[in-house]
Amino acid sequence: MLCLALSQIAFAQQKSPEVLPYNYLTERELYLDTIMRHTALQPILKIDSADNGTDSLLPRRSWIHRKLFKEHLFEFREPDFNIFVDFLPDWQIGRSNQGKTLWLNTRGGKVQGNIGKKFYFESSFFENQGIFPIYLDSFISRKRVIPGQGMIKYNDKIGKAYDYAYVNALMSYTPSKYVNFTLGYGTNSYGDGYRSLVLSDIGFSYPYLRITGTLGQFQYTSMWAQFMDTEGKSYSQAYEGRGYPKKWGVFHFLDWNVNTKLTIGVFDAVVWGDIDTAGNKRGFDFSYINPIIFLRPTDRIFRRFIRQFATWHQYKI
Repeated sequence: MLCLALSQIAFAQQKSPEVLPYNYLTERELYLDTIMRHTALQPILKIDSADNGTDSLLPRRSWIHRKLFKEHLFEFREPDFNIFVDFLPDWQIGRSNQGKTLWLNTRGGKVQGNIGKKFYFESSFFENQGIFPIYLDSFISRKRVIPGQGMIKYNDKIGKAYDYAYVNALMSYTPSKYVNFTLGYGTNSYGDGYRSLVLSDIGFSYPYLRITGTLGQFQYTSMWAQFMDTEGKSYSQAYEGRGYPKKWGVFHFLDWNVNTKLTIGVFDAVVWGDIDTAGNKRGFDFSYINPIIFLRPTDRIFRRFIRQFATWHQYKI
């Protein structure tokens, strides 16, 4: 028995450490006032090499219990990498105060994993059908988009079910504790809380490149992204049927942990249209690659842009 236990421990130690984002079960660790952490920019990756789900010496619950509450649906753990696959269904039903039956049917899947401690990836897909309350139904019928979810596939009449889908994906590379590179298709949020007035994840997925540097009490982030402008032209009119016109954005965040309780940050952003004031396709302006906050030399030349500044603070109690 002793030899068997030792062999199981040795096997567990060969497993690659897990690199996964903090979630609602583990995020409490981020806000302990005994540790200084930068929490404004999500997601935050966590390296866990404790046991990697190999508690083979402890009493085992049933397979159904473990898969529903403790483990991923499929787990592939190797010395050099981990891959986890989950099926994510959701069914909701209710009734509005106008007597209308509301429901939402979601089937989704998620794949995530890591190669060593430096590279993390994830991808998720969700297919949905639903009937929404009247105040959302009228908005969806008029705009042909689900708020925060994207475009509908069809829209027969107000009150009928809507069909829509959305996809998220990202690749994160951390060559050292000082810098991180993230390439993704999804949303970003800057600031703690359910929603942010600075940069919120209420929008639909978009491609982005994000570079984050951390040095002691300071964290600095530059992000470049591309958005769709569904208010400009129709899909068939834009770019000769190749899709909606695009918007581009560059964002900078500077976060300073004054101490373990107080955080102060500054933010700036510039969003500009893909077409200039003369009606010519402008595309991405490479002068905005400049990663320095508050330095925008081309703003004086091109006036068709939106610029935003913000400051914020956070205090842990």
